[in-house]
Amino acid sequence: MKIMRLLFNKLRSKRGETLTETLSSLLIIVPAMVMLAGAIVAAARINYQARNMKASELPTYIPTTQVSGSITGSGEVSFSAGTISWCNEDGSVYYYFR
Repeated sequence: MKIMRLLFNKLRSKRGETLTETLSSLLIIVPAMVMLAGAIVAAARINYQARNMKASELPTYIPTTQVSGSITGSGEVSFSAGTISWCNEDGSVYYYFR
């Protein structure tokens, strides 16, 4: 309750923000905005590269085990580049690449 009373007193007061409060809030907000901008630029670069990739540059996977029929339960298929595991839960099939 003490915190609520302090918040309401702050809202009701006519005093403004101090320079220290303003600078500390900027110290928190600015790095967050820089990280967000960096993440957006990185995502845009990855999307650009994926859009401009030729079909011949895509990785090819040759399975060592053939899977046929309906997928039930769970299992694995080994490829030259890794393994795909799957499981069938409640009628939905989930795939995992390792």
